[in-house]
Amino acid sequence: MNDEELLLKYKKYIKKRNLIIIISLLFVCFLIFGILYYLSSQEKHPKDKPIQNEVIEQKDDEAPILELTDTEIKIEVNSELDYNSFIKSVIDKEDGDLKDKVQYSRIDTSKVGEYKILYYVFDSSNNVSQAFLKVIIEEPPKEVEPEVNEETQIPPKIENNTSSKTEREETKPQQNITIPSQKPSPKYFLFEDGYTINNVVDACAKELKSYGGSGRCEPITNENGIYLGMKLLYE
Repeated sequence: MNDEELLLKYKKYIKKRNLIIIISLLFVCFLIFGILYYLSSQEKHPKDKPIQNEVIEQKDDEAPILELTDTEIKIEVNSELDYNSFIKSVIDKEDGDLKDKVQYSRIDTSKVGEYKILYYVFDSSNNVSQAFLKVIIEEPPKEVEPEVNEETQIPPKIENNTSSKTEREETKPQQNITIPSQKPSPKYFLFEDGYTINNVVDACAKELKSYGGSGRCEPITNENGIYLGMKLLYE
């Protein structure tokens, strides 16, 4: 074998070796790429990771159901009222029994007339429910005097009235003349003015009492149902 044949054979060997090296490198690169792709896909979609159910929180926009035992009652003047006795039930879909959470306005039972007691309650989502109890305050019934037989009736004793006409006019009791006044505009008791949930009803009731007439206190809420205070409406 001469030198040319040896050189040609060597060149063929070199080409074959380079081809094997290139193929080996390509295989290794492909293998590394496959391993990296597999690992990245495992991180994105782990098999052992538990699937958590998404909990969608539902907004509570349903007000409690407030029921009273009566819608209208009649009492005598200066009678005492047990306000809680007129609360029949207060049930909320989320909070359950809210009977102990009910608040109410108060009335002055020393004056004859018609009044309204406002009962209202809030749930944990600030949904408000209210009800009114109409109270009619009357004078106690007059005692019926027994009938007297005319034959046995003793004529009343006639006293000699020596007082002059001027003296009688001076001692005549003066009648109080009540001049009707114009109904005042509604008055507001807002939390932003310093009132709280614990004193806003009493403040409204106190103002109504000082007015001396009839009226009612109503809660004020915004468009989202958030309690803002009370409003006094004069009647």
